[in-house]
Amino acid sequence: SIHNDGKGIQLSVSFIGLLPPPKAGEKRRANAKPPVTTKVVYIHENSSFIQGLVKILWQSLQRKDLCQGGLDRHGNLREKTAAMFSLEYTIPRTQLKDIAMVSEDDWETFLEEAGKKPSAQVKLTIKEKLAEAALKERAEESEDEDDGNSKSKKKKKKHVPTEEEINQDAIIKRLTEIHMCEDRKCTFAGPCWVDAENTAHIHLTHLHLRTWAAAIVRHLKSLTVFRLLT
Repeated sequence: SIHNDGKGIQLSVSFIGLLPPPKAGEKRRANAKPPVTTKVVYIHENSSFIQGLVKILWQSLQRKDLCQGGLDRHGNLREKTAAMFSLEYTIPRTQLKDIAMVSEDDWETFLEEAGKKPSAQVKLTIKEKLAEAALKERAEESEDEDDGNSKSKKKKKKHVPTEEEINQDAIIKRLTEIHMCEDRKCTFAGPCWVDAENTAHIHLTHLHLRTWAAAIVRHLKSLTVFRLLT
């Protein structure tokens, strides 16, 4: 790198995590503040968006769980990824303040503008988000706590999985084991489908695995019916 004695562009990273859930029977303080982790990370000016995210989230912050989904074919953060965290950057002594970053184009602009500063130093803020499922769960927990003081306390119904769901879960577990990527150069975390022609890696999301498992279950059912009829 041509910046900072070959280290690269200096990022002062502030990671704002989620508030821990309150203990049973307790309510969170109104002025509770989320945990903040600060790191200094150096990024090469020619690195890609994915390479940057892996180095910041996975290697520096040790948050491998956030390195899922990747980018779509247009270079934008996939919906699953964007639902887990947001990125904003600020370049000191410029008009670039709290600029959202959601695509490869945004990342390239970010590195280009940062490289124009003699110090090549920028601020990057990452805010963790609650996934939709977690939001729903916390809302239900809050409702249960509010109803706990009344005589008509609601009881949450426990979902009992069907036979098909149990079979799908077993198949998903097996597919994940078979296709777990062991290529260290792969930028995805988890299972991958490797294209036989160009060896490109396609990240297998939970939606992919669930759809695949459902198709296998339907196929097995069809075979059973056929055997019974014949």
